[in-house]
Amino acid sequence: MAKIAQYISADWLTENWKSLKEIYGSPEWLIPPFDSVIWILNFGEKTTPTTKEVQTQQSKKLPQLIPPGSNDLIFSISWDILLDDNRSLIDPIHHTLLEFFRYFLSTQNHPDYSEYQNQVAEVKKEKVGVGIRIIDYFLVRKYEFELARYGLSRITEEQVIEMFRTLSDHARSDESIYKWREKLTAFLIESSKCISTEYCSMAAVKYNINFSESVEKRTLPLTELELTKAKIYLFENGYYGKGNSKHRTRFKYTLNVSKISAQIYRDTLRGHAVRTPFAELNLCPDHGYRREYPSIPVRDDGKENRSSAQSLSRFAQSFQCFEILSHYPCGLSKRTLDITQEQGLVTSLQTRTIGHYHTLRFDTVFVGIKKAIEFYLSHGDAILNSYANLLIQSHLKNQNLFKYCSEHGVDQFVENSILKLGVKYVNLVNQLTNVEFNVLAGSPRATRQEFFKRLRNHEALFELVEVLYGAIQFVFGATVARRQAEILRITPDSLVQINEGQLAFTAGKSGFGKNRQSIARPMPLIVQKMMKSLLNFQSLLVRNGCIEKPGPIFASPGKYGGFRVDQEAYNSLLDRFADYCEFPLDSDGRRSYAREHQLRRFFALAFFWSSEIKNLDALRWFLGQNNPAHVWNYIMEVTPGHLLISAKSEYVATFIGEASGRYRELTELIQFRFGLTDFRILTEPELEDYIYTLQLERRIKIVPQFASDGSNQFKVAVLILEE
Repeated sequence: MAKIAQYISADWLTENWKSLKEIYGSPEWLIPPFDSVIWILNFGEKTTPTTKEVQTQQSKKLPQLIPPGSNDLIFSISWDILLDDNRSLIDPIHHTLLEFFRYFLSTQNHPDYSEYQNQVAEVKKEKVGVGIRIIDYFLVRKYEFELARYGLSRITEEQVIEMFRTLSDHARSDESIYKWREKLTAFLIESSKCISTEYCSMAAVKYNINFSESVEKRTLPLTELELTKAKIYLFENGYYGKGNSKHRTRFKYTLNVSKISAQIYRDTLRGHAVRTPFAELNLCPDHGYRREYPSIPVRDDGKENRSSAQSLSRFAQSFQCFEILSHYPCGLSKRTLDITQEQGLVTSLQTRTIGHYHTLRFDTVFVGIKKAIEFYLSHGDAILNSYANLLIQSHLKNQNLFKYCSEHGVDQFVENSILKLGVKYVNLVNQLTNVEFNVLAGSPRATRQEFFKRLRNHEALFELVEVLYGAIQFVFGATVARRQAEILRITPDSLVQINEGQLAFTAGKSGFGKNRQSIARPMPLIVQKMMKSLLNFQSLLVRNGCIEKPGPIFASPGKYGGFRVDQEAYNSLLDRFADYCEFPLDSDGRRSYAREHQLRRFFALAFFWSSEIKNLDALRWFLGQNNPAHVWNYIMEVTPGHLLISAKSEYVATFIGEASGRYRELTELIQFRFGLTDFRILTEPELEDYIYTLQLERRIKIVPQFASDGSNQFKVAVLILEE
């Protein structure tokens, strides 16, 4: 069978590749040469790494691709992947298809395709990321499309429509692009088929693990026996770790998802970044006291787990780059490409609405800030010093913290002010589970109500440490408004200085390698004081040999004396603080457990509301003693575009249709654009959707307009843009 590279003339290749390379062969985000097997993509501020740095990254095939949810702007992809003929894409026989894919990515931000050139780094990364996922869609289905023989030239209009239908059916690319659930299930069944039913019982005794124990809600299509065999296989082949996934607080052994995805998707560009976990694969669930009440959902995504129309439109836009490469014999036909540009394609598919982040109530946030600051000022340093004393003493005796405290108690090492609060034990969960109730021996555990009552009575020191860390995180998130990934990366080494009114630290998204920039950001003095307390706590442990060196500032102490730093640990401390403060419940008995992006969104909303509430002293303090124009510049810099658009939409939707006639032109535009006649039938979330969409379509722009008289007043204007 003739392959693509074999029936293209040498003249055509030479002429077209030369011109293509001149135009598209040097994208600004590509670090190594265009022809490299390993591509390092850097979407941060452009710097030139040394040759040694590039060679080191290539030899290690690092850095790894961006995990979902991460904000890192540098990652790598390898073109050394097997096609359906069992030959690598970098094999000379597949040179044409390789170049076709490379140029497809390099054109994603090129002027020939992209209308807007001054894009922020995250937008550029997302555009190329969509291109990578499109290529991976075809690579995952390489046998179906016979990529080695035909490239994309035999893909029909119906197959492209089916692709977009698949994309619309799933909000996450793990399923729509990578068929994660299907691929993982097949991998587990095949890998564990040699494990017998008899061995399942033997393994439970051998490892003292109940492999058949699982969670109530399961999502993988495995029988009880298949699931048990799969977990035994995974355990014996080193796929588990202690506390290495988002479920670390609920299980003793958590699955290393990235290790499996790297194996299943080794022949894709980004498949090894699949990270969606399945709780039923984790081992030894810890039925602890995580939250006092069910959580109010952070985001309302509707009843269907579908993709949004905006997400599908990004894929349709990315397909335009195939048109630039339409002269390639291995490319999509013009008729097939035309399908992706038809307006009816996206609108004909079932998609979900944009979805809304639930806004934290202003009074809840302000009360939370007040209680957090009061708790810190009254007890913060005493709590940390007391806990450090216990860690130091148990370390000197070379004993487990629980064992040491069971033999010596806590009174002689805990400061008097903390003892007066009511502290009796080192850890309340341990006290209820292993001392008062022997849960491991089958005794019933204390009720949730009992635990949280005693938590608020300050009976245990460790839980007070958790509350303190949650309090500091709450204040930090609401007043500094950094990304959670950036917060988790802040270390003593990355902190350059803590000066009056500012925090200087090494930016997580700027530069390459050693060239990362140091940036200064405003920070209230109380937050600086909190940061110093956390630094001093770690320094005390280092000086006494409890830990080797300081870790990330927001690494929180674990119940056995170690430190944890990840998203789940961070969120669990915010939950502990919310339960301690007894944040209000909604009508369904659910509590508002804050998340960092909600606090960041609150920061932006507070700015807009400050234009309405002239005499709210707390809000004035919250925004600082700065010129509001300076505050706005800061918000623009630290708040992601989609989050800021959402905050603007929510604010303006509150005032549309009011008697004063404010935003009358916007009202008329919404009626015209969406065919509406009566605003009274709309809910506020529906209005937010319309305003959000108009901003994405660049039909309106919502901006603050500042007074020029030095009064520090401003109003929020909606500008109607010409089409």
